[in-house]
Amino acid sequence: MGTAPDEDAAFAWYLKAAQQGYTKAYNIVATYYLDGTGTETNEVTAFDWFTKAAHFNIAEGCFHLARCYANAIGTQLDHEAAFQWYKKAVDLGYASACWNIGKCYTNGLGVKQSDEEAHKWYITAAETGDGRSKHLLAKRFESGFGIKKDLNMAFTWYLKAAEEGYLASCWQVGECYAKGIGIEPNKEEALKWYVQVAEQGNPWNQYNLARKYAEGDGIVKNDYEAFRWYLTAATQKHSDAQNYVGWCYGTGTGVEKNEAEAFNWYLLSANQGNSIAEANVGLYYRQGRGVEVNYTEALKWYCKSAEKGYEVAKTVITELANKGF
Repeated sequence: MGTAPDEDAAFAWYLKAAQQGYTKAYNIVATYYLDGTGTETNEVTAFDWFTKAAHFNIAEGCFHLARCYANAIGTQLDHEAAFQWYKKAVDLGYASACWNIGKCYTNGLGVKQSDEEAHKWYITAAETGDGRSKHLLAKRFESGFGIKKDLNMAFTWYLKAAEEGYLASCWQVGECYAKGIGIEPNKEEALKWYVQVAEQGNPWNQYNLARKYAEGDGIVKNDYEAFRWYLTAATQKHSDAQNYVGWCYGTGTGVEKNEAEAFNWYLLSANQGNSIAEANVGLYYRQGRGVEVNYTEALKWYCKSAEKGYEVAKTVITELANKGF
C-alpha cells in the first residue's frame, strides 16, 4: 500500500516525464492533479493536461477532457465540446465513452435529443463494455425509460452482467427469479444468486438476504438463516442488522431467547444512532429486560429516538409524561 511520500515521488516522476514530452504521462499527471494525489488538487491544471493528452490522441485523455467539459471541471460548461470529445474517445477505442454518448442523446446535451440514437449507443456500450454498462441497459429495459419496456431483455442483460461478476446484476438476477421478471419464478435460483452476492462480504447485501429469509420474500422463509445473515452483517457494524439481532434474541426467533444478548445488540445499534434501536433500549430499561430497570435511562433513550422522528418513541414519551415520569 502506497504512502504519501510514495505518491509525492510518483507524481514528481510523472510530471518530469510529461514536461519532457512523454505523452503517455499527460493523462496520468492530469489525474493526479484532479484527485490531489501526490500534489495539491488543481482542476484547471488537470484540465490543461487532459487537453494535451487528448490532442495527442490518447483515448482516456479524450474521455476525461469530455467529462471536464460536461461537468465544468477546470473549465466552463460546454456540452457540445463534451459530446465531440466523447466521440473522439470512442473513435480511439475507449468503449466506456459509448454510454456517455447515449446519455448525451437521451438528454439532448450537445446534440439533438434522440431516444433512438441513445438506445443504439447504450446497446453498443453494453456489447463492448463492462458489466456496469450491461446492468444499466438492463435497468432501461426493465423500466421502459426511453425505450419499449421489455422484461425478457432486462433479464437477459442482467444475466450477462452477472456472469461477468457485476454484483448489482447478480442481485437483480435473484430478484428476477424471485418475482418472475422476464423469467419463470424459481426460488432455488433466486436464492443461489442472492447468496452469491452476500458471500462477497458487503454487510448491506448480507442484511438484505437476511430480510429475504425473514419475510420469505421470493425464497423459502427460514428464521435460522435469517438470524445467521443478520449476525454476519451485524458483526460488521451494520446498525439495522444489529437491531434485528437484538430482536431475534429478544423474541427467540431463529436463535435461543436471551434478553441480555438482545439488550447488548440493541445497545450496539443504538450507539450508532439507529432510532428504532434507541427506542428498544429505552423499552428494555423501562421493563428491566436483560438489564436492571432504570427509568432515567429509559427516558434518555426514548428521547434520542424521538428526536430522530420515531413515532413509537414519541408516543411512549407522552404516555410516560401522563404517568408523571
